[in-house]
Amino acid sequence: MTGIADINKRDGSGQASGEAASDAASAIAGGAVRVGALTAVSRVSGLARDIVLGGLFGASGGMDAFFVAFRIPNLFRRVAAEGAASIAFVPVFSGIIRGQGRLEGNRAIAAVGGAALLGLLLLTLAGVFFADEVVSVFAPGFSADAGQFELAVMLTRALFPYLLLVGMAAWAMGALHSYRRFTAPAIGPVLLNISIIIAAVALADRLVPAVMALVVGVLVGGFFQFAVQIKSLLKEGINPVPSWRPTHPAVRQVGVLLGPAVFGAAVYQVNVLVSTILASVLQEGSVSWLWYADRIFEFPLGIIAVAIGTAALPRLSEQAAVGDNRGMAASLAWSLQMAWSLCIPAALAMWLLAPEIVGALFERGQFSPADTAATALALRASSLGLLGVASVRVLVNVFYAMKKPSLPVMAAVVALVANVVFDVAFMGPAVRPVDWWGGQALAGAVEFMGVADFDHAGLALGAALASICNAAVLFFFVVRQFPGFGRRIINRELMVQLVATAVMGAVLAVAKPLVAQLPGGALTALPLLVAAGGACYMAVSFLLGSEVTRSMIDRVRSGPRQP
Repeated sequence: MTGIADINKRDGSGQASGEAASDAASAIAGGAVRVGALTAVSRVSGLARDIVLGGLFGASGGMDAFFVAFRIPNLFRRVAAEGAASIAFVPVFSGIIRGQGRLEGNRAIAAVGGAALLGLLLLTLAGVFFADEVVSVFAPGFSADAGQFELAVMLTRALFPYLLLVGMAAWAMGALHSYRRFTAPAIGPVLLNISIIIAAVALADRLVPAVMALVVGVLVGGFFQFAVQIKSLLKEGINPVPSWRPTHPAVRQVGVLLGPAVFGAAVYQVNVLVSTILASVLQEGSVSWLWYADRIFEFPLGIIAVAIGTAALPRLSEQAAVGDNRGMAASLAWSLQMAWSLCIPAALAMWLLAPEIVGALFERGQFSPADTAATALALRASSLGLLGVASVRVLVNVFYAMKKPSLPVMAAVVALVANVVFDVAFMGPAVRPVDWWGGQALAGAVEFMGVADFDHAGLALGAALASICNAAVLFFFVVRQFPGFGRRIINRELMVQLVATAVMGAVLAVAKPLVAQLPGGALTALPLLVAAGGACYMAVSFLLGSEVTRSMIDRVRSGPRQP
């Protein structure tokens, strides 16, 4: 890995450092490929779930209510399972295991689990008792339709216990990641999606309202997300039943990191939540269009950024524990280059192929061509932020590994403010009555700050631009922590990726009108376009000497080296 070796050579380190950096890159690449493959299975099952939901329920008012009710616990799932839990748990658990041994490490894990269980119980009870207020905050536009508001409240009460289940699954995941066990935690979301699909197909015609079938699927799937990890916990000597030891030092250490980790890692999801709030005052279907677009957007994001961040965090935590700043810079540079090498072409492909992607996945049953067009607009707007969101998922790890949570929190605050400003600027005026809390203030803000009327797509654009702001601030902090990092990451590798992406874009632009003439519509065109674009990008980047592409190909060829 000459790119990483070069980083250390320029810093004055010797051959040993270069070899260590190469080893780190190999470990991260191997872990990312393994986690990415598992996450890909989860994302495919998630797309299958949403295809089923789109066909059965479309973009109806009832689905708007379900998506709002599910957004809150699902937000916690995404934040915890794909960021905050590992960010808070892994540095603490890894440090204790490395310094005091497995026995003390497992005691710390059990103690943190007991504290987490109590906190999750309190949050769940609060959500059930205050469901009316929760819906009023997160879907204020529903107040204009009493039936939709009451349905959202009922679904919220029924779904909040999922928060407890997925929270304990996140605790188990953090424990297993500390031992570099990635398989069982990655299987959990697959079981959730399968449960929702089975419940939707089997129960939708038997329950009133029909969307209650989805609640059953979510709760059953939440149980399996935790249960599937029990065997792996036992293999590592971890008791799956947490202990009540609130005075254990690990509880305080995790507590110090967890709040900032949730906030810092959740900024994109919080921005999506803000978009949901504002979408509730737009035309019916807006919440659903954003939901379906976000499901597609999350597919490459999870496979790429989450996998890379998950694989890199244990390495970064170990390097931080021994004060190896050069090694951390090398690991972070390699992780970021890997994320960029995949997200840059994915973002362009998502923009060019948005109508084909949405049409192939969702346009059937109750999901109309108009829904496809509206969802594709949101997807194109979201694609502009893919590189920003992916960079954030990778960059935040280094600060939590060093136990400096204040820096990503500062970046997240900037992004949240930017998101609100961008949303108001691009969403246009409300369609539904604005006689809810803050409605007049929103109307005034839109009139004063509005620059375009993009409706729901404006909200997706706002979240995308906010993620770019978040990444820019984090990159600034990284450069201050590791002087010269910016010059080293913006290098020949990046130029190769841009050239390969440009060639891929040209190929897709030429191929789109050709394959559109084939029978089968988007179902036929999409696989051909994806295969052509992916093969073109990989071939050009390989021929131009991309270290990341060659490393990933080598790792795939050699297969996994650890369980």
